[in-house]
Amino acid sequence: MTGVREDRPQAYDVVVVGGGNAGISLAAFLRSQDARRTIAVVAPEDTHVYRPLLSYVGAGMAHPDRPTRPQSSLIPRGCDWIRDAVTRVVPRASGTSGTTGAATPADAASDPRARVDADPDHHTVVTAGGEVIGAVDLVLCPGTVVDWDAIPGSREACRSAYGSTNYTAELAPHTWAVLRDLRRGRALFLVSNRNTPCPGVGLKPLFLAADHWRRTGCLDDIDITLVLEDAQPFGLDRADDRLRDELRRLGVRLHTSARIESIDPDDRLARIAVAGGGHLDLPYDAMHLAPPHRGHAWLVESGLTDPDTTLVANDPSTLEHRDHPGLWALGDAATLETPSSGGGLRPQVPVLSHNILARRSGATFLHYDGYTVAPIPLDRRRLMLAERLRDGHEYRTFSAFSLARPLRALMFFDLVVQPPVYWHRLLRGKGLDPHEDTEPAGRSL
Repeated sequence: MTGVREDRPQAYDVVVVGGGNAGISLAAFLRSQDARRTIAVVAPEDTHVYRPLLSYVGAGMAHPDRPTRPQSSLIPRGCDWIRDAVTRVVPRASGTSGTTGAATPADAASDPRARVDADPDHHTVVTAGGEVIGAVDLVLCPGTVVDWDAIPGSREACRSAYGSTNYTAELAPHTWAVLRDLRRGRALFLVSNRNTPCPGVGLKPLFLAADHWRRTGCLDDIDITLVLEDAQPFGLDRADDRLRDELRRLGVRLHTSARIESIDPDDRLARIAVAGGGHLDLPYDAMHLAPPHRGHAWLVESGLTDPDTTLVANDPSTLEHRDHPGLWALGDAATLETPSSGGGLRPQVPVLSHNILARRSGATFLHYDGYTVAPIPLDRRRLMLAERLRDGHEYRTFSAFSLARPLRALMFFDLVVQPPVYWHRLLRGKGLDPHEDTEPAGRSL
């Protein structure tokens, strides 16, 4: 097991902030590429969650303990684990246009250890425990947090007896209780597009619940409504056409390009601003929300985010920060200009790793093409893998045929095969596919 060394350095070749899929797989990949690198992972969590399984927990198809492992068992060998939360990042002085550090949070300003000026040689990470850690290259991949305030009433609604979300490990088991127990009435599924990780997966609870209701003989007694803040379920014509056909077959009322404004947990009403103007108050007896997310407050306070999205202001192609060379972003916290997904990390990680070395040597950067994927089951037996690039064109893992069609083999893969692949290969830096563009107009595999 990798532990924290008492004699660990004050500065590293690479510091990775975040211990989720992005952070662990990147740290492992970097070590596999060059074992001489000194690498630290800064993450406070004791437990690592494989988030794709939460949808199956919320459908009663996976035990609540199955998506979790101790974080200590996953830190890559040879990397230091700094088990603390980040409170501030100070970019390297050469990248700050002469400033002496980013904005200081109020709690950090009262702590003399947290008053850190910009270093000309290193980006600097300040932790809640007062540690000051330098990095030649700093990668920000702490994920995002649920933005309950963006939809007033949503937190209370998801903790009530009539609503839930699969987007937190705590509430995923509650989702199954809410949807399983509905025998008749109104089921409402709400999918936000405001930094929501893999919003296409927000459709999973609808299709899995509908199949459960069909199996138990009560589907005809349940009125289902789906509200999407996007214009399409995923953004790939082939997949969207199939999803719309399935929604029509189930008799689902669909509202697209809508905005979820508020949820009243007492009256069980969701207020929706619909396309073209006007509002709807949609009642429900069971509700699932794919909620808005936002960047961490310390990222915003460090002056590293886009003010409109609260995501790191990086170039979506090279993944390097627009203003600070050697500062990078990955995964949900990054500006990607494509829906974020765990599958999207498979090309992001090798591209970012290459670009770290390319920046130091003056070599040509590789470019992340915006590949993303959404595994969407149409029932409890069949699943489709919708794959697309940033420009909306379909990407085919297998050139001879599209995976954007429901297959039993894909459901087996997503539920049974993919979790051990995640634990034993992806988090060890293996099985990652570059998917890189080496030229702006072309694609090289």
